[in-house]
Order: sequence, then structure tokens, then C-alpha cells
Amino acid sequence: MTHHNINTLQINRPWKKSKKRFIPGLVLNDGYFHDLIKPILSACFPSLRYAASRIGPCSDVLGIDTYISMDHNWGPQAQIFLTEEDHPKYSDEIKRVLSEEIPQDYKGFPTNWLLNQPNGGNHPEFSPDGKVNPNVEVLTVRQFVKDNLGIDYTNPITLRDWFAFSEQGLLHVVSGKIFHNDLPELEEMRAYFSYYPQPIWLLKMYAFWNAISEEQTFIGRCHHVQDEVGERLITARIVNKLMKLCFYLEKKFHPYSKWFGTGFSKLNCANDMKPIFQKILKANSYNQRSQALCTACLKIAEMHNALNITRPVPLEIVDYYQRGYKGLQTGNLVDVLAEAINQDMLKELGLSKLDSSDTRILNIEPLLDDSNYARNPTLLRKMLLG
Repeated sequence: MTHHNINTLQINRPWKKSKKRFIPGLVLNDGYFHDLIKPILSACFPSLRYAASRIGPCSDVLGIDTYISMDHNWGPQAQIFLTEEDHPKYSDEIKRVLSEEIPQDYKGFPTNWLLNQPNGGNHPEFSPDGKVNPNVEVLTVRQFVKDNLGIDYTNPITLRDWFAFSEQGLLHVVSGKIFHNDLPELEEMRAYFSYYPQPIWLLKMYAFWNAISEEQTFIGRCHHVQDEVGERLITARIVNKLMKLCFYLEKKFHPYSKWFGTGFSKLNCANDMKPIFQKILKANSYNQRSQALCTACLKIAEMHNALNITRPVPLEIVDYYQRGYKGLQTGNLVDVLAEAINQDMLKELGLSKLDSSDTRILNIEPLLDDSNYARNPTLLRKMLLG
């Protein structure tokens, strides 16, 4: 294949971010693989078994990229997965062949990438000398999991390991699209990490209901001392936890803060719950805020009961110490979830019992929400597990 003339491309095919030029990344890269990469691999490595995908980090993998995403980490790109045996044999040769054979553009977007930029803003750019450095990663499934979750998944994975995974990291593993697959290992890995084992799932819901139980009456206390800022902050914090419980009840990993609200909008319960959460956050009085928060808690408790994962909880709105602080009797949910969590699981996690001071390890959502920690799984695991 011959490379296009770079000057013609720059003049006739502008690619800088624009609404008119935008193509969703998964659509762009599905075509990029089938139109350009696959024919090259078929011609040059006809007997090679491989998988091809666009999975891992970035908004295009989640299917929520927009034209704003086009300025970095967006453009023609793919991953080629090889077996552990084939990777050392073929990875360098595949990269060489692709750099020689891939044309300089795909649908007007450069296939040459400026990678390993100091600010992390990797992006495609036409090369002045006409050479192409394609953003096509050649790796193994084992390496991909190590990069995203900080663990060698070919070894036994414990409940402590599962507890230390960031939700964003797990989302990287299961999101995106596979374009071609000769390797059952890739789909098996994604199926394995598709959601938490039931003990961890229950423990996370226990942790969030327990945290809500500790704070929900503080909203009224702030109101009585005319601390509106404190009242709104605690309310927003509880709404955040309730939204996470919605993700858990639908067995979906929640993204970190930038995409959290967008991800929530895709849940089955979003049509019912989103207006209630908006009413809570926009409320101009304590009574409006409190009533809407009670409604949200009741609905989420109803969702919990509908799953039949614990004995049913009574849906009670109580008055805390008759102070006028109304709220869901969250202790009911805390109790039934604690019943469902067995002692063997606690022992494996290094916890003695759920009502001990050891459970402070459960208060980790600030860590997991922080995108820097979510992108550094090794550091996160070390901080949590030592």
C-alpha cells in the first residue's frame, strides 16, 4: 500500500474536533479494524489466531464520547490480543507490518499517533515525513488485566482482591467492543469480571446503607442550627450513595465522577429515580428536601425487596428521637444484609465482625471515586490490602 500525500490530506481532510466530523469512537474503530487492519493481518499472518477490540479506558469505550473527546486519546486505534505463546513471536513483527502498511488516514483522521505525551494527551496527528506510528496495541489478555486491575488473573483471585478493585477499573475490563475473536480466553475473562461475586456485592450494599444510616439525621441537625451549606453537602453525599446503590441493585459497575451521572441515566431505574434526585438536590427548604429524600430511600428499599436477596425489609419512615428528623429506617436494611454475609467471607477479608471498628475499611468510596486512584490499581490495592 502506498501512503497518501500528507499535504493533500491536511488541506482536503481537516480532522480537528468538530460536531460535523465526529464519529462515535466504537463505530470509527470497528470500521478501522475491518477496513484496514484485518486485511493486512489476513495477508501477512494468515494462520494467526488473535482477537481485536477497543476495550479499556476512555469515554469512547463507554460509548459516551462526543466531539469534545476528539482532542486527546480519540481516533483510529485498536488492540490486538495474542496468546501467551504467540505474543513474543509475533508482536514486534505485527507492529512493524502495520506501521508500513496502514495508510496515513482513515475516514480523514490520521492513523499516525503521538504517543506517551508528557501530559497524557496522546492524539493522532499527520506525520510530516509520511510515516505512520499506529495506535494499535499488541498484548495478551493477562497483560491487559494486569494493566487495568493490577493483578495476575491467572492466579487465584480472592474476595480481598475483588474488594480492592476499583469500579472504574472493572468497567474498563467489561466495556467496549470486540471486533474479531479467535481467543475464547478474552470473552471468558470478560465474563469472569462481569460483576462482583455475591458476597462482595452484598458487602458493598451493606457498607452504603450503613453509611447512609449514620448521616441521614445530620441533615435535620444542620437545619436546626441554620447550617444550610452543611445540610446541602450531607444531602448530596447521601444522594451519591443512593445512586450507587441503584447501580448495585442493577448489577452495573458505576463510573468515576466525570461520567457518574451519565452512567446513572442509562440504568433501568433512572426514569423513576432521576426526577426524585433532582428534586432533592434543587430543594429550597428542609421539608422539601427531607420528603423527597424519604421517597428516594423508600423506592430503593422496594427495589432491594424485589430482588429477594435477603428477607424482606419493612418500609418504615421513622422520626429520629422524636426530633422531627424523618428518614427511612435504614437499620432494617443494614441488619438483613449483615445476616446474609457469612463469617467465612469476613474471615477472608480480614474482618472480625461487621459491627467492629474493622469495618472502617468499608468507607473507601472517596478512594474509588478518585480517577487518579482508579487509574493506578497497584497503588489502590497496596493502600487497601497492604
